[in-house]
Amino acid sequence: MPDLEGQAARGGLWAAGETALVRGLELFRYVAIARLLVPSQIGLFTFGIITLSVVKRFSNLGIDAAIIAQDGDIDRQLDTAFSLQIVRSLVLAGLLYVAAPIPAAVFGDESVVRLVRLIAIIPLIDTVENPATVVFEKELNFRRRSLFRISGVLANAAVSVALAYRFRSVDALVAGVLAGAAVHTVVSHLLTDHSPWPSLDIEQMRTLFDYGKWLTGSSIVSWIYREGDDALVGAVVGSAGLAYYRSAFQFGQAPQSELTGVVSEVAFPTYAQVKDDAHALLVGYRRTLAVAVTAVFPAAVGTALVAPVFVPVVLGPGWEPTIRPLQIIALAAIGHAVAATAGSLWQALDRPDLSTKTQTLSMVVLAVTAVPATLAYGVVGTATAVTVTAFAVAPVRILLVGRLLDTSIPSLLTPLAGPALATGLMAAAVAPTVTALPTTLLGLLGSIGVGVVAYGAALVALDATRLGALDPVRELLTALR
Repeated sequence: MPDLEGQAARGGLWAAGETALVRGLELFRYVAIARLLVPSQIGLFTFGIITLSVVKRFSNLGIDAAIIAQDGDIDRQLDTAFSLQIVRSLVLAGLLYVAAPIPAAVFGDESVVRLVRLIAIIPLIDTVENPATVVFEKELNFRRRSLFRISGVLANAAVSVALAYRFRSVDALVAGVLAGAAVHTVVSHLLTDHSPWPSLDIEQMRTLFDYGKWLTGSSIVSWIYREGDDALVGAVVGSAGLAYYRSAFQFGQAPQSELTGVVSEVAFPTYAQVKDDAHALLVGYRRTLAVAVTAVFPAAVGTALVAPVFVPVVLGPGWEPTIRPLQIIALAAIGHAVAATAGSLWQALDRPDLSTKTQTLSMVVLAVTAVPATLAYGVVGTATAVTVTAFAVAPVRILLVGRLLDTSIPSLLTPLAGPALATGLMAAAVAPTVTALPTTLLGLLGSIGVGVVAYGAALVALDATRLGALDPVRELLTALR
């Protein structure tokens, strides 16, 4: 991909910076809220967000991915997308308002009705958001995409934390989400050149639907796999248990998942531009996988090791039940790092059905393991089921990538060797450090510092072997130059 390497690398830096800032804001917000509200309040809010995500995911039409992957009249596509967006958002708002008693019955808390009806305002705000923001990814314009995404997260964090400090109420979290949606909508019009106008272009709708139908199925299955565990914990354990589990997920898996998400977001439009060049696709996939695992492997293992210090220092007293599920679920990111890079390749090659099929497999494995594990062991059982599922499905996705690119599995997985060994050496240095240092902020920072130094030194040492552990870093710098 010689003509695209520099563009993709610069996009990767913007995406990485965006993700770091967004994740930092989200984690700041979460930590502040954890210290201002009690776990049951945070769990109650999560009930409402789960309900919103259900209706959004089950009605996802895959339009954005279709616009990115396909050629054609972009103005026609965007106007058609705007029409579909208006109809979908209005339907979602009405459905949330009318069906609010259902999640209240599922979670066993009547206060969920009022909360869900407040959250129903969010789709109404989304109705007029400019769909042209999808062009940022299609054209690898990650600078504008970063400004768009960060604006909403910043508004959400500022409003929710300020109101939580003032009123100590779960309504502060709802107000933050509404503020973020409103700012997103305004900024979407300020950053884009296209002014959307509703269009009933049946031919264009058919084209977008034809591509997006598999992504609709994938979105449904993905929700069951990624958020069905939240619903299960909320229904079985209650609002406080859900807060503990969500905290474990936020700090254990989500940060690492964001890293692989950055790589995949940059890779998708890049793959789409070279999808007829088999060699370029293979080289690009290996680089994508190498960058992902180099970042995720140490982050996942390091998080698991420092969890006993991290939880009391960062979240404060009362959050100790988060420690064990955090240690377990952090390791799931290793399996996800290996598996997640396949999705963007499949979309670019017009095979989104593979994402749906493998996510269906993930859903089945998780359902079989999570229900009995949660009933028997609570949030620890759920975290274990999620991690087992991640490691069980990753080999299947890699096998499908190998067949699609007509290459051997060892050839695909070679980039994993260096980061895996370096992570093992890092763990050997960090484990005794966590035990020796006090449970304070300085102790936590000391353990993290030891991990960073140990991992970096291990990569340098292993780079002298045939493993080429620093190759992902070198290739990124070369592309930038």
